[in-house]
Formats: sequence, C-alpha cells, structure tokens
Amino acid sequence: MFWEIVGIEDLKVWINLLKNNKIKLNCIVFNVCHSAEFAQIASTFATYAIGHNDAILEPKAAIEFSKGFYTELKTNYDIEQAFLKGLLYLHSERNNLLIRRQTKHQFQIPELYKDGNMISNSENLFK
Repeated sequence: MFWEIVGIEDLKVWINLLKNNKIKLNCIVFNVCHSAEFAQIASTFATYAIGHNDAILEPKAAIEFSKGFYTELKTNYDIEQAFLKGLLYLHSERNNLLIRRQTKHQFQIPELYKDGNMISNSENLFK
C-alpha cells in the first residue's frame, strides 16, 4: 500500500482513516530522509514502524538496508529479526564505502519503533 504523506498532520489523518476502517498494520516503513518522527507516531497505530533519523547521503547503503530487511522478512516474517538483518547489510555496505573512499561519511541510521518508542537502531548494536 502506498500513500503520499507530506507532513505530520497528513500522517495523523491517514492513521485515523485506517483506524476508522478497522485496518491494522504490522509494520510501516518510511524509506525517506528524516522520517524518525513519522515512524514514532505511526508505531502507536501499527505494531512496528521504521524511519530514518537523518538524510540519506549514500543511496547504496539505503538500498542494502532494504535488501537485507525485505529478504529476511520474506524468510521468517519477524520484523525485529528483519530489521537487524537490514542493519547488518547496511553496515557491510558502509564499511565497503569507507574502504573505497578512505574517508568517513554520515549515514542515515534506520530506527525501529514499537508503541511509540524506539526499540532498536544501529548505534545500539555496533558501538
């Protein structure tokens, strides 16, 4: 399902529309820059939500996160495990980019939310 959500108020309208129609979602993925606030709000409706806390500066890294996440999700249907697999793919690509460029880059950090709270991000896993 795809919806164009421009701001927080659009998101709230969308969530109310889903609630009024008794539609329940397991996971909402905001695959866009600066979407952590959207994910936090959406996770009060859906079981999980994923957002990014910064700009997506390296498209290849973002693609790798999505590849790992959706591959694992297809295999075992566990959102938290799929999120972790996406992070592993992201950090593998991040390390490849750093080696090739010999410089540090900022990378978006996906965040996983449940019940309005962040429950996981790569800073917790790769300290």
